[in-house]
Amino acid sequence: MPTVGWIQETAIDLYYERGSSSSFVDLTPPVYLCRHCGVEFSSCSERDWHEIEHPIANPVLLIAGREVQSATFKLSHRVRPKDIEAAFVEQFVVNHQNKCDLNDLRQQLGTAKQQFFHIELHGKETKKSVSVDIQIAEPGKLAEVDTKFRQWFSEDDFSGDAVTRFIQDTDHLQGCVWYRDGLVKYIQGVMAKDHRADLLNFESFSARLNQSFSLLSAYDTPLAISLCQMIKFIMNDFRLPSKTSFIPALDIALKFFNKELSMGALQKLDGQLGLPIDYASEIILNQLVGRYQTFSFDELVKEIKLMNRTHLSLQDKQKLDYLCYRKAEDEANPEMVKYYARRVKHVIEFSEQFTN
Repeated sequence: MPTVGWIQETAIDLYYERGSSSSFVDLTPPVYLCRHCGVEFSSCSERDWHEIEHPIANPVLLIAGREVQSATFKLSHRVRPKDIEAAFVEQFVVNHQNKCDLNDLRQQLGTAKQQFFHIELHGKETKKSVSVDIQIAEPGKLAEVDTKFRQWFSEDDFSGDAVTRFIQDTDHLQGCVWYRDGLVKYIQGVMAKDHRADLLNFESFSARLNQSFSLLSAYDTPLAISLCQMIKFIMNDFRLPSKTSFIPALDIALKFFNKELSMGALQKLDGQLGLPIDYASEIILNQLVGRYQTFSFDELVKEIKLMNRTHLSLQDKQKLDYLCYRKAEDEANPEMVKYYARRVKHVIEFSEQFTN
């Protein structure tokens, strides 16, 4: 059996032969580096808690200044390469197979006319998937859609059958699906508001008009511009547009509701588009605002009482109250000014006109 002295001698010999007793065992404490900033920590748990404080840079794709979110991004106009930008993206994967960089993606998106793209954005630590649907219509084809729209909806008594015929007549026009759908949803919104739709109730008119606005606002045709501004008027958005609407009655009414116009008799001007609008808006534009100066206060109130109340939305009633307020103010009728001021001064669209 080895003695204690023999064990000690053997250990001393090994120490001097190998130069150090720690050559086999690293006694230096482990160091854990932050995977974001490189800061050192003595334990893994400390490092993990520290890393929570670092924001994760999610990959981002921008087209024409708008971020492409998880929902499908619709593109109805050509974009220049410089309009497509990305941040925190190391690699793109297009349609589950093609790996590419930003310049390749710009080339693909910039040259497509009718194509759907599923794009994976691979960042350093995270991945995000987005979709870009491109439907670019030629101006001539949009003009054909406009012609068919006027053909089927130039009269006031159009029905759901006219909507079906319009869709059939424009179904072959490539790249115009969103534009046509925007026009269809506008018509459906008007019909719902006037209680003329078979499958849509009155309350659904605002949703249809909002859907129409979302689709048509991407186009700059005279028809799209006019319908978008009409939708805003129906919803009591009286902000003055940068472009005329091709509907002089609407342009004048917007100035009136902004208190920027002293009303005279409205005359129908050359170049005005004949567009389908709802019952209440037609009366407000063409009769009440159009003939505003010819009415006395009592005559205006009487004319409003003749309207079918079932066809009036909350926004319609607010516009009518404002017309009465303006007429009472014009005639210096303090009692009626006070009455109608109470009805409209808290409506956000008119509140700025009341300073007291």
